[in-house]
Amino acid sequence: MTESEKYWAGFNGEAPRDELLISKAVDSAIATRNFEIELYWKRATYFWTFIAAAFAGYFALLARSNPHGPDFPAFVVSCIGIFLNLSWFLVNKGSKFWQENWESHVGILSLHVTGPIFTKVMFPKRKWSLVGIVTNASPFSVSKINQWVSVFMLFIWMILMFRVAPFGKTVQSYQWIGFVVEHRFIAAFLGTLFFAVMMCLFSRTGLKTHECEVKSFVTKITN
Repeated sequence: MTESEKYWAGFNGEAPRDELLISKAVDSAIATRNFEIELYWKRATYFWTFIAAAFAGYFALLARSNPHGPDFPAFVVSCIGIFLNLSWFLVNKGSKFWQENWESHVGILSLHVTGPIFTKVMFPKRKWSLVGIVTNASPFSVSKINQWVSVFMLFIWMILMFRVAPFGKTVQSYQWIGFVVEHRFIAAFLGTLFFAVMMCLFSRTGLKTHECEVKSFVTKITN
């Protein structure tokens, strides 16, 4: 059985015959997709609140302690920051998965109700200009940008943890790490530049054919 046959098997046939059924399915898929997008931003706000609090706590503790030695409270806060950012990164990936799931449903089902409006993208024809680089719209993926931001913040938290860790001096004894620490301002700039370039290059919305594998699950009530 092909993936297409697996999908349409739930609609009693190769393609749905009941227009009311498919219309309701499209409405449900669109509503759920919109709900997922709403939850996406609520989750982002949730994590940013705690991450901002962790940043404030870290620098407040650092200001009151030895600026050149290990600091256990600041180290604990940096561990919390790393955990929160890793969680945010994974939540972004999970949210993206379910958003794409419902977008795939909408793209397939809507063809039988509204035509290809959810599978066709209209690109305005514009001449290239220097100002247009800044002002023109571009098909960047907001969720992909958020994923890059979360990875960059994870990188920053690791640097902050290394700054107050008791093993920092020991690790610096390695030649290449000592070189990075000695030139930390340049290293921080290059790290930021790397993530900025990666975000610009790999954050565009995928507009190619989406191939999906259909997996089904059944909920049963056991006696």
